[in-house]
Amino acid sequence: MILRSNRSYYRRYIAFAGNKDVPGMISPNERAFLEFYAKSLYSGKGEIVDLGTWFGASSYALARGLSSNRNVTEKKKRIHAYDPFYWEASLDPHVAGTRFEGLLSPGDDYQHVFNEFLQPYSEFIVATGDISKHGWTGKPIEFLFIDAMKNPWVTIDILKFFYPYLIPGKSLVVYQDFDHYLTPWIHLLIYRYRDYFDFVHYIPPSGSIIFRLRKAIPTEMLGIDLAAIGTKEADCAFRYCLKLAVNEKRRNIMAAHVMFYHYHQLKIQACSLFEQYTRKTDSKGSDLEDVKKIIYA
Repeated sequence: MILRSNRSYYRRYIAFAGNKDVPGMISPNERAFLEFYAKSLYSGKGEIVDLGTWFGASSYALARGLSSNRNVTEKKKRIHAYDPFYWEASLDPHVAGTRFEGLLSPGDDYQHVFNEFLQPYSEFIVATGDISKHGWTGKPIEFLFIDAMKNPWVTIDILKFFYPYLIPGKSLVVYQDFDHYLTPWIHLLIYRYRDYFDFVHYIPPSGSIIFRLRKAIPTEMLGIDLAAIGTKEADCAFRYCLKLAVNEKRRNIMAAHVMFYHYHQLKIQACSLFEQYTRKTDSKGSDLEDVKKIIYA
């Protein structure tokens, strides 16, 4: 289901093809939105930053859109794509049945694959490695696509390196893992910074949710200690995000709430919360099924 308030935005980009030229873990609608944004909304006042590009599906969509943007005259190297480009065994299932199956082993550098796919749009791309090692250039950022908040320490580096350069009233931030159970810190951030961002849009069906920076976040608020966030604030954060979410996202956000307690080694509370949620909703087909296996192991 698409919220009525979400439909007008959705209709603006759904006509885009959502290219499948590059293997990726983002949905066709996410690809379509990224291409639409870079072609139709991007003004050139800041840079485009793509965190966690993998083989380059997101960067490809952004670059293809930018190549057709008639309002931006300076387009070269405006898209900054970050990824460690370090193969892990967990990536193997995502290339099953493709020409890359069995080609890459844990520890292999795969930036050459990214370069191959992005070659048609290489003039628009700056390929950068690990976020924590390379940081940011200090230029204003107009668009920040985040698919790299996979653990707390990288999340903290993203806040430190990129958020100070967002443009108040202009910059869009996309959290690609909004409804993923393994990244509960994203919900904590959305709640902690709720007075600084306005909700813009969610991309159906996907994990992506989009916010616009309303006003600059004070520097002292960006030095967040995720481990120090207590259960009271966390409960408020997940209630807030559940209200933001559409129905199909809510069960996965519930699962992330349970994982917050699991990560803090509060097993009794995690199990109790899981039981509360599953009394209200069917866990079948959601991340709650995966969480159950973890917390009752």
